[in-house]
Amino acid sequence: MSTYWWSDIRTQVKLWVRSCRACGTRKTQSKAVIPPLQSQGVGDVGDKWAIDVAGPLPVTPDGNRYVIAAVDYASRYAIAVATPAHTAEHVARFIAERVVLVHRPMREVVTDGAPGLNGEVITTLVKILQARQITPVPYRAMLLGLVERFYKVWKDMVAMYVDETQDG
Repeated sequence: MSTYWWSDIRTQVKLWVRSCRACGTRKTQSKAVIPPLQSQGVGDVGDKWAIDVAGPLPVTPDGNRYVIAAVDYASRYAIAVATPAHTAEHVARFIAERVVLVHRPMREVVTDGAPGLNGEVITTLVKILQARQITPVPYRAMLLGLVERFYKVWKDMVAMYVDETQDG
């Protein structure tokens, strides 16, 4: 058997396949359109908060099943509270009592589009605070990376202290 060497076989095969009309019409590759990344302005401490709800989790002795968390974009300061339900009223109370009254009114609130984070109650609260609510795409956790990272760290910490067989 003889061996042959074709120095630019790859290039010539690509050109041949591209010149084939049947190959070009049948085997088209869709090109994903990737928009350029845009920098998100952070502003001052307390200007922009990411808010999300984690759960349902195992029920605590107090009847809590969810955790509402807010993370400040500038300082990465996180606030979390356990709550029995994932409703707009619970989230609005959390924002008012734990964020606004303790720190100051925010200018922007970033949420993920979940029903408990985009109800009429939240919209009204945001209007009262004269803030802007940003909801990038519903149920896309990666868009709220700041608060999702907090949940990962928080869950890892809690898992180290809680035994699965523990009652209550």
